[in-house]
Amino acid sequence: MTHGGGAESLVFNIFNELKNHSEIHVKLVTFQKAFDRSINDSTHLEEILLKDPDFCNCTSYVNLSVTKPNKADLTHFTQIVKEFNPHIIHSNLFIAELITHEVIFPGIKYFTHCHDNMPQLRNFSIQTLTHKNLLTDFYEKQHLVKRYLACNNRFISISEDTTKYFESVLPVALKKNIYPLDNAIVTSSFHGAGKIRDLSKIRIVNVGSFLTKKNQQFLVDIALSLQKRGRSFEIIMLGEGNDFDKVKAKVKANQLEHVISMPGNTVNVADYYAGANVYLHVATYEPFGLVLLEAMASGLPVVTLDGKGNRGLIQAGKNGFMIYDQDPEAFTDAIEKIVKDKEEYQQMSDNAVAFAKNYDIKEYTNKLIRLYQGT
Repeated sequence: MTHGGGAESLVFNIFNELKNHSEIHVKLVTFQKAFDRSINDSTHLEEILLKDPDFCNCTSYVNLSVTKPNKADLTHFTQIVKEFNPHIIHSNLFIAELITHEVIFPGIKYFTHCHDNMPQLRNFSIQTLTHKNLLTDFYEKQHLVKRYLACNNRFISISEDTTKYFESVLPVALKKNIYPLDNAIVTSSFHGAGKIRDLSKIRIVNVGSFLTKKNQQFLVDIALSLQKRGRSFEIIMLGEGNDFDKVKAKVKANQLEHVISMPGNTVNVADYYAGANVYLHVATYEPFGLVLLEAMASGLPVVTLDGKGNRGLIQAGKNGFMIYDQDPEAFTDAIEKIVKDKEEYQQMSDNAVAFAKNYDIKEYTNKLIRLYQGT
């Protein structure tokens, strides 16, 4: 499959896997442009879904305003619900929260997928009164929480950090409805497991949209550290986004174009994983870290900055290392530990593959179905 944003990829994979259960009928509904092009060209994914009778794009919308009348059109969504007659409405991302909860249908269980610490749900503070966007967020939260209470909404949390966040922002009556369920990947989509990799050159790959929180500029600092130590290396950064040109300019300013490549969007992320020998992740905040699992499923040990939500994915010295400070020398030390010995590297690679298998979409979907049935 092609690689979209983390939430989009997971939703698509859940959709496909649920369809493999003959006793389950599922419909995938999107409310805006559904495909994140920040990592690759998702045209292929669009073509797949647009041909799928169980997929549709819904034209309904909800626009809330503190100073103006609220605007909403639920006609299309209401039509979809009445025709499909679901037992479960499982919403992903904030725009879907607003639309799917604007009208509460009786007899339906509502699930919110907490893909990150939704900033719109943050608690009131003095800053709320001084920033228009924060005031709007708080207004939307108050509006939405009333709907959550009306349907006894359930929340699927993807990490311990996200669980703690939702416990801190939800009313007491809803805190009992938070259910931890780690994210998952289609492990069979990635190859490279068991591969004997050449370690004479450090081949690093990084995957992610070029946003400030993804912190790709720091990869240039790591490259400078590797260069200072005389290491033979290359770094490939996959993705696009608002910070792409800034990162490219920093690469050029440090004359690193010969060791850092930025090919942009790609449809074959798995091949890049398979061609590397280390995965490097430097996001300052990571709700979970699906790309870390993808890299591990491909046989890559991981070196990652502590992004809070990814803490449960690293077993230090076994499948990689977590670095707690944004220190390029600490990252370089960890990279060198990984590649210094072929036998130790192979053991770490095998450990990474075994760890990733615990997060396969098939078992994840079985857990999700039990959650649907048991709550």
